Amino acid sequence: MEWFVAHVYTPLLSKALYWRYISLCIAVSILLLTIGLIKGGILKFEVFPEVDGFIIISTVEFPSGTPSDVTEQAIAQIEAALLRLAENTQTRSGDPLIEDRMALIGQTIEDIAPRSGPHLGSVQAILLDSERRGIHSKDLMIQWEKEIGAIPGVKSLTFAGFGAGPAGAPIEVWLQGRDMNDILAAADDLMDRLRMFEGVYQIHSDFSPGKNEMRLELKPEARTLGLTVDDLARQIYAGYYGDEALRLQRGRDDIRIKVRYTADERRRISDLERIRIRTRNGHEVPLMSVANISFAPGYSTITRTDGMRRVAVIAEVDTNKANANEILSELSSNFFPQLERQYSGLNVALQGEQKKMRESFDSLFVGYPLAILGIFIIIATMFRSYAQPFIILFTVPFGIIGAVFGHLLLGYNLSIMSIFGIVALTGVVVNDAIVIFMIFIGE
Repeated sequence: MEWFVAHVYTPLLSKALYWRYISLCIAVSILLLTIGLIKGGILKFEVFPEVDGFIIISTVEFPSGTPSDVTEQAIAQIEAALLRLAENTQTRSGDPLIEDRMALIGQTIEDIAPRSGPHLGSVQAILLDSERRGIHSKDLMIQWEKEIGAIPGVKSLTFAGFGAGPAGAPIEVWLQGRDMNDILAAADDLMDRLRMFEGVYQIHSDFSPGKNEMRLELKPEARTLGLTVDDLARQIYAGYYGDEALRLQRGRDDIRIKVRYTADERRRISDLERIRIRTRNGHEVPLMSVANISFAPGYSTITRTDGMRRVAVIAEVDTNKANANEILSELSSNFFPQLERQYSGLNVALQGEQKKMRESFDSLFVGYPLAILGIFIIIATMFRSYAQPFIILFTVPFGIIGAVFGHLLLGYNLSIMSIFGIVALTGVVVNDAIVIFMIFIGE
């Protein structure tokens, strides 16, 4: 180190001081080159770095009402694919890839809010430690998905891992509006567009269709009789599920007596043609003459945000092939405006990791200038000058040169943690600048 300081660093520093304007131009040029590496996409940005985990989970979901036998067959297919993957994967230490595994039918394996139902199932694998495994858990999930293949009738097949870092998918887009049909159509268009990007996988929406239901639409002529949709719903519900006619008290028990159609009258759908609806003036008219009947899949759940119906489209990104920020930037520039024009009243919002990034940067945009202002006040107090602090703070942007080239050298992408590290580096750069400035003042 002493030899390097005496024979390399000191002569180089002397020349830099002698040719100070050239040195300044070189430093500024390197800074602009560094910014160009980021703006040009050579060094990419991802919200959170991929942290290797030791647990991977596959969750399969079928439409509501699917019997558990179908889910059981899918779980068996997923588990068999996991065993084939473990058999064909060579770990760094030579130990078996999977230490333990678990399969559930009728419930999902989630750490926050597990869901239940015969149409749901999960398979969990506890992997070998990362040091002995030598394979990233995300690469294993990608290979696991390919090994499973197609599952007939599946609504969604998702993969997740337990590891450090906040939850949230790299791509999560909320589609909000009033008309559910428009929202679902827009979600299908968005998922088709995402499938065109290489490296985007596990594309699905959180919408889950329900069982087939009967829908009644009031005819225009029914309104002249004083009938409303509420009248139809109330009378048909009373006929099939019962309407309370009498309440008796027997000791401490409260007995409610309900009146409804007989079991034979409620057995067949064709019996709807014989139902009669009572008008407000006491007359009875056939149901078919005042309402149109249709059958269509219902909604198992309807999610609302800010008073509007919402469907989320979620996708994962293989960082070796694609970058989530570049994909969302392209969609925001071209596809999302077209989608909002095509479906009137549709609102597109970026959530997931993008929302966390916005929240982090919003706090950073407020806190960082305040920190710089605080540093300026302290330095101005020390040196009793308003000009000299600007000279010291001028060195702050040059701190990102080492950080950016360090990421390039190690093969890492920039992330939120990198930005926080660069902000923390400001204090180190200012301290070094103050030391050098004091040396020159002393000389």
